[in-house]
Amino acid sequence: MTDHEAVIDAMASVKGDVKKRMDDAVASILLLAWSLRREGFSFEDYPEVNDKVNKILQALSDGNLADAEKRAKALLEELGLEDWEEEAREYAELEIDGENALWRLDLHASHLKEILAGWIAVAAVQGLSMMQTRLLMNTYGGNPWLSKKWRESGLGKVGWGRGYAIDPTTGMTVIGQNIIAQSWLYAEWQNAVAKGAKYYIKHRGSGYYCPECDSYCEKKIPIEKFIGQLHPRCVCWNEYFYE
Repeated sequence: MTDHEAVIDAMASVKGDVKKRMDDAVASILLLAWSLRREGFSFEDYPEVNDKVNKILQALSDGNLADAEKRAKALLEELGLEDWEEEAREYAELEIDGENALWRLDLHASHLKEILAGWIAVAAVQGLSMMQTRLLMNTYGGNPWLSKKWRESGLGKVGWGRGYAIDPTTGMTVIGQNIIAQSWLYAEWQNAVAKGAKYYIKHRGSGYYCPECDSYCEKKIPIEKFIGQLHPRCVCWNEYFYE
């Protein structure tokens, strides 16, 4: 297995980590609030329950961050890049437009809370069981408005603006994958600099059409200039040259 393949495998494992934590959080929150379901339900109307829900969601964000860090650490050790682990982690979690990785995870957790409140209201109006509600949540993900039962209950579209995946599971997965890929790219670059590399060439890691990747790949890049992922989920990789 090449280094790049090892990175892809580590990134692919994130979805399972996130889904397990997400399923557990959803189950816990529904159990807390199910007896309170009613039309127009809001967690904020029940302060004690709301505080417990917020703690569950905070644990969800913290846990997903810890999982991604653990996978990144294991990957760097496997590839012999552990000397650069701390710097790589700090780079991977740097702020993007003023928002760090944990802040972005918390944002997706807030989106999940909004979706859950909506489905609890729908369950009350439509007479749904908890199992039926969870099945609908899984079916319609972050876009519950596509569900006829959601629309019939009088709830509107759910959306959170440009730059964020609507589905919280997808959003948290991408953040975890990016932490792994960015940690690897940064640690590998630091290692190459220390060993005297002169330049590197970035290669496409997938066959998807991407003008952004094409604009950087297959060109000499001075070793002094670090270029990490070119976009979320980017799997391009760097080849280093020493002469």
